[in-house]
Amino acid sequence: MNNKRNLLYLVMVCLLSILIACEPQRDVLEGMALIPAGEFRMGSIGAEADGDEQPLHRVYVDAFYIDKYEITVGEYKQFIKKTGHDAPDWDAIAKYSPTDEHPIANVTWYDAVAYAEWAGKRLPTEAEWEKAARGGLVGKKYSWGDTTPNGTQANLNGTEDGYEFTAPVGSFPANGYGLHDMAGNVQEWCLDAYQVTFYENSPKDNPIAGEVYMTDGTLSANIMISRVLRGGSYLNMSNKSGRVAGRSGSEFAAIGTNLTGFRCVKPINLDEEKVEPDTVKFVSVNPPSGITIQSDAILSITFDGPPGEIKANRGRITSSANNTVTITGPFRSKDLILKIDWMTGTHTLTYTVKIPEGAIAELQPEDMVLIPAGEFQMGSKDAEADNSEQPMHPVYVDAFYIDKHEVTIGQYRRFIRETGHHPLDWDNVFTYSPTDDHPVVGVSWHDAMAYAAWIGKRLPTEAEWEKATRGGNLISKKYVWGNTAPDAEKCNFGGSADGYEYAAPVGSFPANGYGLHDMAGNVWEWCLDEFQSNAYSNPPRKNPVVGESITYLISNSMDIKTERVLRGGSWFSTSHDVQVATRFKGSPSFRGSFVGFRCVKDVE
Repeated sequence: MNNKRNLLYLVMVCLLSILIACEPQRDVLEGMALIPAGEFRMGSIGAEADGDEQPLHRVYVDAFYIDKYEITVGEYKQFIKKTGHDAPDWDAIAKYSPTDEHPIANVTWYDAVAYAEWAGKRLPTEAEWEKAARGGLVGKKYSWGDTTPNGTQANLNGTEDGYEFTAPVGSFPANGYGLHDMAGNVQEWCLDAYQVTFYENSPKDNPIAGEVYMTDGTLSANIMISRVLRGGSYLNMSNKSGRVAGRSGSEFAAIGTNLTGFRCVKPINLDEEKVEPDTVKFVSVNPPSGITIQSDAILSITFDGPPGEIKANRGRITSSANNTVTITGPFRSKDLILKIDWMTGTHTLTYTVKIPEGAIAELQPEDMVLIPAGEFQMGSKDAEADNSEQPMHPVYVDAFYIDKHEVTIGQYRRFIRETGHHPLDWDNVFTYSPTDDHPVVGVSWHDAMAYAAWIGKRLPTEAEWEKATRGGNLISKKYVWGNTAPDAEKCNFGGSADGYEYAAPVGSFPANGYGLHDMAGNVWEWCLDEFQSNAYSNPPRKNPVVGESITYLISNSMDIKTERVLRGGSWFSTSHDVQVATRFKGSPSFRGSFVGFRCVKDVE
């Protein structure tokens, strides 16, 4: 085929955000779950894995919100009523999804995109969908683990689950992120074009398989694009589509079937002020051999919308292109990378964006992890649990950021140097934490509060600490990693078998499901709360903090005299102390060689 006749796959590291044509009547984030930013392993290496699921590879995805449920018949009816969008065949839908609480089916990819635009959202990328479906689990086949579906976990092939066709949304248990029906019920459209070999050269950050074009001189034509479908349906077997890594693509994106539905996502929206618009352009670098692209060739992209959101108008690269880029809001990346797959091979072009000063806005504080809002089971029901850990009870916690690591010697020294805060007994501290990369020890609760205020953060509540420690998927488990007893590979506790006589440098042991290190062992960590042995007897169900309010504690920390909560265990601890639910206490003026802290930050 002539070199001028090619297939182009444009892959953007910046995800597209479409401006809202008509606001729906409900709060846009209602019924959504917050998925924290972070890296996960995408794809599969199991014997049952298809070729399009390989290789298993690491992918980073920015934080986003996703619908807890598939879009229902009732919700889709509202969309049709409000917008006048073409109505589906309701008689056909009624056979497979008979009530307003069932998932909408028989929708095309274009229908799903239109609904998402109306709702102020968009379809998930394939990477976002799989990260959300895994629910914080690492290396598991299904949303719930590795056990084979038996009719109680998901609505898959057959009627042993009680449903001949679709089930009302939420009929089956949620995954670790609180999402229902990520396996079975209806297949879910994703934003991406379906490419069998996409994982072989997938971008590492926020990947999306892009559009397909054919060019011949001034001629440009869209080619039929297969779109990704994920999650399987009531008709699918579990060994393929029910697995979190299972992929399929439909060549008929313009045709809906009784198996196809969807859910939506909403990117994190920043609240920073907009910067003044500035005009910049893309400049091509090292175009692939066999084609001609002028040095000033530009891809037509317009960034337009609230800070943190991006709208893009697709454009093909031609020798006559002469467009510019307008930036009207902060965003993260300085480079827009376009992966171009030719029929004869793969080439990558990088287009550098000249960004005006002040246009960069971080989505997440440095070295912190976003813990999504949601409910979890707090405490313990084990027979050996202390009375203060019982009863196990449900608690809802708002989203928050938490430090990946315990505060280090180096960080605390800078605090003292810049504020003149009371210095520590450094000779004693260095006995137990000898380098700047070790956790600071010998700090009182008052010291920790002062540091947190200086850095613009605060100490975690006890509920926030335990939710973060459980890692998103350890429901009712004893330890950060599960139920197996601790050993020298898992955490720094009780002796020197792990290679450390006292504290270890932060991050020396594996992270939990949220990417947090040393939530078990190394040093006990201060929490905001007053310690009360009967705190769980009649606790608040939402954002509990025992004793004084957060606002009061921050403003009057030096006046606090009552005992404070310590969590996580230390290098000096027993195996019981490093359990997720174990509670300990100390006077707010206590400075121990096994006591440190980490901080949290509220989501604005």
